[in-house]
Amino acid sequence: MASPAQAAQIVYIFFTLKNKDACQRQEAAHVLRRYLSTAVAEMSSDAATKLWDVYINRRLFELTHCQNYAEAFGGLVAIGELLQVEGEENIDSKRNLFRFWNYVKHLLPNHDVNLMLAASKTLGQIAVLGGAAFGERFMDKEVPAAIEMLQPDKPESPRYAGVLFLKELARNSPTYFHSHIAVVFDYILVPLRDQRLFVREGAAVLLAACLEIVTQRERQTRSPYLFKILQDAQMGLYQSQPEIIHGSLLSYRVLLLHAGMFMCETFLDTAEQILRFKSHRDLLVRKMVITMFPSLAAYDTQTF
Repeated sequence: MASPAQAAQIVYIFFTLKNKDACQRQEAAHVLRRYLSTAVAEMSSDAATKLWDVYINRRLFELTHCQNYAEAFGGLVAIGELLQVEGEENIDSKRNLFRFWNYVKHLLPNHDVNLMLAASKTLGQIAVLGGAAFGERFMDKEVPAAIEMLQPDKPESPRYAGVLFLKELARNSPTYFHSHIAVVFDYILVPLRDQRLFVREGAAVLLAACLEIVTQRERQTRSPYLFKILQDAQMGLYQSQPEIIHGSLLSYRVLLLHAGMFMCETFLDTAEQILRFKSHRDLLVRKMVITMFPSLAAYDTQTF
């Protein structure tokens, strides 16, 4: 158990984690990490466990479940720092990984986009550290929950959270995520055609992460997923809504960058289809076409 002096120091650290100033919160998180690295090393296993349960975890829960933006961010940066503790002192951090996961997952969805983005990256860190503990059974529970947030009949607000959640799982636990890729492809079109730009761009990053997994693990075959993504992208270019056209262009860029030579046979037709939109009435569509020039040129220098 912490001494009165230690308890007072912890209270002050967590008080500073609530500061509105991001630099103050980050410094407090550094201090917490250094404090635990020193204090836990000098404690017995039972005393260290009590320290975490009584003084640390309860306060982390309160911060991450707080409606106040600064306090929630304070809890998030504190967990991010604690994940980086090295050596013997990190044993209790490892034991707390599932607890940390649930604390951070509570922030997805959230009305603040930056908080969601930061939370999703922390979830990715936890997945890496968890390794096999965050394996098949874990994915069987978490992936469907994230997919549920992508459903077309759901409110728009959770959709970005689902995209971020799945992206981090795909990037940081590809071995266990692979068996769930089919259901992601079933619903990826919903966020790719979302009216909000940041959701579409996030969906494109998720798509890229999934294609990286597919191309690395299915090199001997031409995955049906690639054909489906290409077909959806082609169909989207015939729609009138700018967000759908933009989503299709994002899909084309992902295929060019992350699907190996899959686009080789259809490259000329693809390039012509994309260039048709260089004078489109929508500014975002026109900009997207311009940003694709390097990808097109790099894919087939002689043809483009």
